[in-house]
Amino acid sequence: MDRNGMSDPYVKLCILPERKQKYETKIIRNTLNPIYNETFLFPIPFNELQSKTLLLTVYDYDRLSKDDRVGQLLIPLGSIDFGTTTEICQRLCKPENDDDVS
Repeated sequence: MDRNGMSDPYVKLCILPERKQKYETKIIRNTLNPIYNETFLFPIPFNELQSKTLLLTVYDYDRLSKDDRVGQLLIPLGSIDFGTTTEICQRLCKPENDDDVS
């Protein structure tokens, strides 16, 4: 969090367990409630969805130092109904380790 009490968050996304294809959202400045209206495509065969998990790691961008990891969210793709629009509201968890998604 910045001195003004706000943050400059962005999100790194990847699919576990492989972590081969990675994406990153744009930085949204001076907010604690960012809204990302971005689309990312992970080509995963339907029969492999049960074994995949989407990892979202939230960072606070810092111009003069290393970006701070704010938290993460793991979404098991086998639990998602891809036939409908899904909205997930969960609190971020503290990252389990210092492994960077990038």
